[in-house]
Amino acid sequence: MTTFAPRSLLYVPGSNARALEKARGLAADMLIVDLEDAVPADRKAEAREAMRAAVTAGYPGKRVAVRINGTGSPHQAADIHAVSRPAGRRRRAAQGRCGRRHRAGAGARPAGLRDDRDAEPPFTPRATSPPMHRSRG
Repeated sequence: MTTFAPRSLLYVPGSNARALEKARGLAADMLIVDLEDAVPADRKAEAREAMRAAVTAGYPGKRVAVRINGTGSPHQAADIHAVSRPAGRRRRAAQGRCGRRHRAGAGARPAGLRDDRDAEPPFTPRATSPPMHRSRG
């Protein structure tokens, strides 16, 4: 893995399986899987699953980032949930007060989210960009 600022960034639509596969062989320092503008609204769920599968399979030698839908979007909570839970990993059952173990259903919200107004990421996003270099001379 490189420890310097990436020189080349490649945006790939999360809904385009062929592009996600092709990105493995391209000489980009960083891959950004786009779940926002590049994906039509009717293909958002499909794009999340494709992103999770691709990221789990890995991109050797490349940094990988995921661009999610913005605050106020009805898709943001599902994007955060997809990014925070690796593909193929099962959710652990929660234990209730009665001692029984309960498993959240397929349509359940991520833990702690009461409604769409609370759909903020569990981390503080920071805008990053590669440093700009001035030419010498």
